[in-house]
Amino acid sequence: MRFGNILTRRANAGEYNTTDQMVEDPQVLFRRYDVDGSGTISLEEFRLMLPKLGVNLCPAKSLRFFRHYDADNSGTIDYEEFLTLLFACNSNENPAGFVPGARLGPKDGFELFDTDRSGVIEEEEFYYLLQYMDIGADDLTQERMFRKYDKNRNGTIDYGEFKKVWLSLANTRNELQERGIEVPTFATKTQLIFMLDQILDEEEEMEQAAFHFAEIWRKRQSDERRRQEEIRTAEERLCLALDTLGQVYLFGGGIYNQFIDNGDEAHISHASIDSCDINRSNDLDIPSEWLELLQSLWKRRLTDRYHDLNISESTWPVWGRCPQQVALSDGTAFCLYNNNGALRTWGGTATWWDSGVTSTDFQGNDCTGRFYSQEGNITARSRALHMPGSHTIHTDESLEKSVCRYIDDDEPISNDDLKMGLEYYKRWTPAPDDQVRAHYLSLLENIEARRIKQSIELRGKPCHDASKVSMMRLLVEDIRLEKKILGDLGHRKLVEIDMEIATLSRKRKPKLVKRLSLQFAQIWRDTLCEIQKDEMQRKAEAKLEAKEHLLTKINLCLETWSSGEPTYTSVAAGSFHAGVIDASHRLYTWGTCLAGRLGTGTKSNDAVTSDDGRLSKVKGLGRGVVQASFGSSHSAAVNDVGSLYVWGSTAAGKLGLGVFDEECYIAQPRLLRITGSDCQIKRVS
Repeated sequence: MRFGNILTRRANAGEYNTTDQMVEDPQVLFRRYDVDGSGTISLEEFRLMLPKLGVNLCPAKSLRFFRHYDADNSGTIDYEEFLTLLFACNSNENPAGFVPGARLGPKDGFELFDTDRSGVIEEEEFYYLLQYMDIGADDLTQERMFRKYDKNRNGTIDYGEFKKVWLSLANTRNELQERGIEVPTFATKTQLIFMLDQILDEEEEMEQAAFHFAEIWRKRQSDERRRQEEIRTAEERLCLALDTLGQVYLFGGGIYNQFIDNGDEAHISHASIDSCDINRSNDLDIPSEWLELLQSLWKRRLTDRYHDLNISESTWPVWGRCPQQVALSDGTAFCLYNNNGALRTWGGTATWWDSGVTSTDFQGNDCTGRFYSQEGNITARSRALHMPGSHTIHTDESLEKSVCRYIDDDEPISNDDLKMGLEYYKRWTPAPDDQVRAHYLSLLENIEARRIKQSIELRGKPCHDASKVSMMRLLVEDIRLEKKILGDLGHRKLVEIDMEIATLSRKRKPKLVKRLSLQFAQIWRDTLCEIQKDEMQRKAEAKLEAKEHLLTKINLCLETWSSGEPTYTSVAAGSFHAGVIDASHRLYTWGTCLAGRLGTGTKSNDAVTSDDGRLSKVKGLGRGVVQASFGSSHSAAVNDVGSLYVWGSTAAGKLGLGVFDEECYIAQPRLLRITGSDCQIKRVS
């Protein structure tokens, strides 16, 4: 006679504890009990910790679990082993859905007295074990049972033999009821033993599965720690390479806090040199992962090493890009980098000027484009064909690991996918707008991992080592395919079959379960398997192509990070004006025009009565300009034949033209002759 159809587990069986809510943080609790700082805890400390984490085990079971993870028999377990044990006890984490019972079982007692872990116990230990488990049998009965199951007459019995003794002597009805099993009123002793034996087999099977999944989880955690260590090592190597190529350290926030990242917009009452927003554009057209990595590494370095030096975070875009020259005005910083004169600016006003500068603007006599961070007039295709400069960051596998750390990570499951999966199991309920994800995840916790696993395996997919979230993501993909190919009616039919299979599995009707499973598999095999196989192959190919494309872009950005087309050769800054010399040795200035300091005035002096936020070419400098220097209200430049030109305010004789009785200025460059007609000027300051 079969009794599987009457075995139903009580939903509110108080004997089975859960670990849905951890009372205290495991890491904090572990450190509290690890008083000597050795990184390990003893059995006594372990038993004291478990109730604080919402795990209730009897002493024998806690000892058995502790011994299982004390691999070296040292009498202690470390933090990693402790977390692995907690994972095995958490039904919402391990796919087996195992919840350890607080009641003493035969296996708990057997391993308690099997002190040498030999797998057998002797006759004396057998007697003490029965007493410990409160088995009411006299000495004669105990001796008779031991002799009966000691088949090889060597004075020992193993666990399987002891289990049979325990089943025949224990109060089976009471054991079943305390495990939350509805017991038939008129069931015989033999029938009750059969029922309890099935329950014990199921518990032990789930326990072994939980230990198996916990070990897989431990290995994954170990692999992840090793991966993170490799990433940190690669990032350190990357930082060293970038340091070798140079960086700009900008101290202080500026008089108007214009160098503070993410600060309020600078309110400057006087005219100021404009600068670009460094986060506005990707000037090299390289992957955003690279820029995010670089910015995060620079912020981490400032936090770890220079947290008390007030260094601006905004200079990360020139890290490792061979900075050549830095100039500071009253409220703006300038940097030429990349050995080719690319210009980066910080500070000034928070305004972004329209970038009207084109390649033709630098060819004619009048430049009308507005200033912006000029990276060079080069197309994406030209960048790809451009040979690396003399300073190149050479790639290797570790650097690619650092940059591509996001490539193989699975995307987190979306709220829509969670909702679809919850609706499949009829567990979805509306949530407040500000707590949708937390609500959905809490509902997901109430679905057993083995139930989701069963639904996926019905569709012909193995998921032995998958987490609950990963399995839900796989299931949602199948649900979408079923609705697309079979329609809502066909999908609902599959849902009904799945739910019926789950019900029959709980009632232990394997023949009906097998029949419905074959029916379910037939529907999938006839209409969905090939379609899904093609879609999975396309997704795999697309993912591989995306990965290869990203790796190509990463390699390209590493090669071009310190190279590019020549733009500027020098930069100079005064208090409220600045200028650059381009590759053709032309000087362009912008900023405050007062006192003729820009050198772009005319005889009528109209141009010097207003500020100029545009790049304007300075004329009248003879041949090509090789160096320029700007003061507070005056400027000077040297051309390639050694001639010196000056312009701006003449106060205090600063232009070298003599001292004048009243304040005046020169709006256009004027040649300053030094004694001796053959004298050549090298530099001016």
